[in-house]
Amino acid sequence: MSIKDRLLKLLIDELILTPTEAKNLKDTTTFIELAVDDLMFMDLIGAIMDEFDISLPDVEGIKTIGDLVRVVEGKVKNG
Repeated sequence: MSIKDRLLKLLIDELILTPTEAKNLKDTTTFIELAVDDLMFMDLIGAIMDEFDISLPDVEGIKTIGDLVRVVEGKVKNG
């Protein structure tokens, strides 16, 4: 399973997305569009750090699904 697929599964599980919402996720989908508040976002980041065994200390620039995928892919590939 690719990093992006693993992230999308986490998004669906952690944010409890409906099948329609999950189907419509795009790289340009923002967390605001998904009605993700700060607490939900930090819970999601914690789950991602656990899943990939990485640290994500600076997440302020992550606004979209695509941003998240790029950051996580970079951390996983570069350690």
